[in-house]
Amino acid sequence: MSGFASQTHLIRRTNFIAHKRYGLKCLFSPDMTLLATTSADGTAKIWRTSDFACQYELKHDRLQNWVWDCAFTSDSVFLITVCSDGKARLWSTETGNVVKEYIGHQKPVTCLAFDDRTFR
Repeated sequence: MSGFASQTHLIRRTNFIAHKRYGLKCLFSPDMTLLATTSADGTAKIWRTSDFACQYELKHDRLQNWVWDCAFTSDSVFLITVCSDGKARLWSTETGNVVKEYIGHQKPVTCLAFDDRTFR
């Protein structure tokens, strides 16, 4: 390609097994201190990016439910997950606890998007 003088080279920092079943999503927090992963094993996990240690395993009601998607709030304080059980859950990234459950779907919720400027 003309006009491009340099190429980007990626260097792997780490390699780890995040889940026992299919990994569905991985997402860095806006402040880049956390990595969230979701899986077909019924869990989402929050990892510290400083050492890629698992900080929290976020277990959903039934482990056969897939955790399809996740999103951090813009301040990285909360993580929202959506699951095959039709629920969305708001988790504290500081404690790993569910702050709130959003119920209303009869079928699996497979993706999410939100604007947290009006969230709280």
